Amino acid sequence: MLLLAALLAVTVGGCSVATSSSNSAVDVPSTSVAISTTPPVPRDAVRVSIIGDSYTSGSIVGGNGPANWTEVARQLLAAGGDPVDLSVQGLSGSGYVRLGGTGMTFTDAIPGAVTDQTQLVVVFGSINDGSSAPAAVASSAELALQRIDQAAPQALVVIIGPQWIDADPPANLLAIRDALATTIGAHPRVSFVDPLAEGWFAGQWATLIGSDGLHPTDAGHRHLAELITPRIAAAIDSISGGS
Repeated sequence: MLLLAALLAVTVGGCSVATSSSNSAVDVPSTSVAISTTPPVPRDAVRVSIIGDSYTSGSIVGGNGPANWTEVARQLLAAGGDPVDLSVQGLSGSGYVRLGGTGMTFTDAIPGAVTDQTQLVVVFGSINDGSSAPAAVASSAELALQRIDQAAPQALVVIIGPQWIDADPPANLLAIRDALATTIGAHPRVSFVDPLAEGWFAGQWATLIGSDGLHPTDAGHRHLAELITPRIAAAIDSISGGS
């Protein structure tokens, strides 16, 4: 873990999926699902399933192939002594309620993403739910957790809440965040990460939005990896019985 901390300390970045100044959710057209695993992996690698929106799938302005935050995180974890076997589904335009170009919500994706071999599930997002009713988002998240429990009752879960482009997220997105946190709090194997409270894309980090004004650049994906990797590493420590 000391090596992981050292690697994280020397990197920089920042990004977001954003609107202009309208404080409304963005639908990003897409007809593809980013699904990947990265073989070969060590036999003792922890099996991790990641589900997210276009922050996870990558876009025309960054985050494709080795520059994607999930791949950068995999490398950081391996360098820190935590090898992982990643399965990634990036559903551009989707959230817990919103349907993107794939026609699936995060909750719809659970059966195809999580198996009885999955040890850790990470769900990230989504700004795409920004105009949805907080209760509807929370209800879908509850169903997603139930499906994870059914598919992988032993798995730990990290839920990363919705993100925003600056330090002033719209009121409904804050309400969605609060509803998710309340729902997640009832599940002992689930931890919640709050990008809004942590200001992931506030201030200087907004400079790593790409030319489309919506998506993170490659450097932005590096920033995401630096933010998320310690959360995955902490979950792996719990899985491995570490302190």
